[in-house]
Amino acid sequence: MDKNTYKLSCANIADACQMTKQYLVDNKIDNNEIIRVLMMLEETLLKYQERFGEDKDFSVRTGKFFRTVRIALHIEGESYDPFIGKNDSDLELSRHATASSTGLSFDFSYKNSDNIIWFTYTKKFKISTTVATLIAIVLAVIVGLICLQLPQDVNTILLDDYVSPILDKIMAIIAAVAGPTVFFSLIGGVGAIGDVDTLSKIGKRMLICFLIELLILSVIASIVCTPFFEFASDGTVSFQFSTILDLLLDIIPSNMFTPFTEGNIQQMILLAIVLGIAMLILGEKVSYVSKLASQMNNLIQYVMKLITVLIPVMVFLSIFKIVLKNQLALILKAYKLIPLCLGIALLFMLIYTLIIAIKHKVGIITLIKKAWPVFIIGLTTSSSATALTKNLETSERLFGIDKKIVSFGVPVGQTLFRPGEVMRYVILGFVMAEMYSVQITVGWVIILIVISFLLSVATPPVAGGASVCLAVLFQQMAIPEDALGFAVAINIILGFLLTAVSLYCLQMELTRLAGSLDLLDKKVLQQNEES
Repeated sequence: MDKNTYKLSCANIADACQMTKQYLVDNKIDNNEIIRVLMMLEETLLKYQERFGEDKDFSVRTGKFFRTVRIALHIEGESYDPFIGKNDSDLELSRHATASSTGLSFDFSYKNSDNIIWFTYTKKFKISTTVATLIAIVLAVIVGLICLQLPQDVNTILLDDYVSPILDKIMAIIAAVAGPTVFFSLIGGVGAIGDVDTLSKIGKRMLICFLIELLILSVIASIVCTPFFEFASDGTVSFQFSTILDLLLDIIPSNMFTPFTEGNIQQMILLAIVLGIAMLILGEKVSYVSKLASQMNNLIQYVMKLITVLIPVMVFLSIFKIVLKNQLALILKAYKLIPLCLGIALLFMLIYTLIIAIKHKVGIITLIKKAWPVFIIGLTTSSSATALTKNLETSERLFGIDKKIVSFGVPVGQTLFRPGEVMRYVILGFVMAEMYSVQITVGWVIILIVISFLLSVATPPVAGGASVCLAVLFQQMAIPEDALGFAVAINIILGFLLTAVSLYCLQMELTRLAGSLDLLDKKVLQQNEES
């Protein structure tokens, strides 16, 4: 890595930032990401200047590995993590959430009397996974229809000797990474919160509200879906409850290792939550374990990003297989998907809009206009990261939410509070179960509610995160692997609406929370204008 050494003076900090900016520009990093890196770099150096004085030396090292650009700060002295202070636990969680939602990573370590801050950014591919998947769907249909003109025995050889083995191998790879992804995403997310004693009252209340409401939304989505699907009888009511009890008891592992040796995702999730809470309570006593969990989370997410290149291939082969088997009628069974998605999306947004409109006496149209700029970004880009800056701005300027809520709640909310993810798992669970003749029972629905809630929190906010979690969902709900490729294709298309719904509901929820904490400017909220 290239190295430049400076004194911690204001002029040298400015020079270091300028040098870093030029390095990022030379590597063709997006301008918005450059601004975020420079802001964090300057803030970090100023904190070290305040701690150690202007005479202390620091060095900036830059390097690149494949598509990952790295910047490392080295400051010799006693251990000091600039991201965590006595009152900065909310900032720490916000930092982790911002890093997850934008593709940036900020990490602190202390080694050989050196404070080391790593700024890491992985450059995105020129063609996004979404675009590549949409192209794969079109090509699969075209190539499949062409191949239907070939002799039947040729198509049989093509399916049995080439398509099916490759597709099975890709699904096996995704299934292999699914468990560790969910486990470390959950444990890393909980561990990132910091010390439970220092997490502010606002942060605690916000996180509790996020989790409770996601569970409630999972129940609501399931209730809405229930009348549209045929239920199989479990026998007597007592048998149904005993079955449910058995399913819930099965979530408890016999020891800490069987969830991994047996690949039991439900037990992995429970274990991750328990370990995460324990790390939260013990705080500094297990700081090295928390850091290891966070680093493992970063590692698994990086591996998952590499695997996402296989998703368009999997979708192509899955759709191609359906076309070649003359099973296009199977796709028609998914017709309930669109009305259910639109209906539940409108219901979720209406619930939150009415709560704010009634509680704070604001016109519904006024609230919709205020939320529209962020909503339309999510709807057109399917990216919460792209909407982050606008969300921060409009939440404070148009909704009148205090900066204390905005600076913490927006990045954390975009990572943890995603009603669209609840919709994704509940609706796809019901639709795919019907398409592939999986029996839907009361016990099955209850498990779907719980799994959908947990996965909505555990889904990594990176490309391919939802696809991996769909593999987990199908495994737990006894939905065949053949459904995964088609579900991922549908999921890519639905992602635009689901992202927009999550962003809309988040703004309304932060407004509600700010009002309950007396951190809401009601005059700004009630203004019938966008500027």
